[in-house]
Amino acid sequence: MDSQTRESLIELGMNIVAPTVVLLFLSGDAYLGPVLGLGIGLSFPLLHGVRSLWLSGSISPISFIAVISVMLTGGIGLFELEARWFVLKEGLVSLLFATLTGLSLMTPWPVAEVMWWLVFDEALVRKALDEHGHRQAYQRELNRATVGLSAVMFIAALATWALAWLMVTADAGTTAFNEELGSYTFASFIAITFPSMGLMYVVLNRLMNATEDMTGMDLQDLQRHGSS
Repeated sequence: MDSQTRESLIELGMNIVAPTVVLLFLSGDAYLGPVLGLGIGLSFPLLHGVRSLWLSGSISPISFIAVISVMLTGGIGLFELEARWFVLKEGLVSLLFATLTGLSLMTPWPVAEVMWWLVFDEALVRKALDEHGHRQAYQRELNRATVGLSAVMFIAALATWALAWLMVTADAGTTAFNEELGSYTFASFIAITFPSMGLMYVVLNRLMNATEDMTGMDLQDLQRHGSS
């Protein structure tokens, strides 16, 4: 098993599997109880975010979103707020990232472009584009990719809000809330995260094809040193 696969499995286990198991099966009064169960269940994604930051000096977008969401959910549980606050939080956090992604087009750091140049050699790509006269057309493709990623996030935000509204109805601080939260965590991964990843792949695959077409080079030859 290579390191990338191992890290993906660890991320899946810490952000989805472990919280789901604790919240669904160990939060009853016979085990941890609702408050301790919520705290332990939410600690896994938080610890994973800290681990990522410690090992690499950076945190993945998934872990960053998970940490922010966990802190807000923990606050809702601590103050035993009504379920509608959790539903509102789920929708707003997702909507915030979608909005920021779209607004990044108005800055020098569009999200898709920043991500792209982490993998591919910008100088080499732009040189090849200039040789073929496609620099402006390629910039439009980069901008279109950012718009596409933002659109996917907006769709995911609406789906997240709807799923939370349907699945989480019990007030925080109760065993029922923890169990519903565990079910929601698992369901959202299957119903929202997987499809969103597929749609994002479609967006980025279009950009990959445009890169090869407009530079006349294979993607592998355009990668930054050490990115392969």
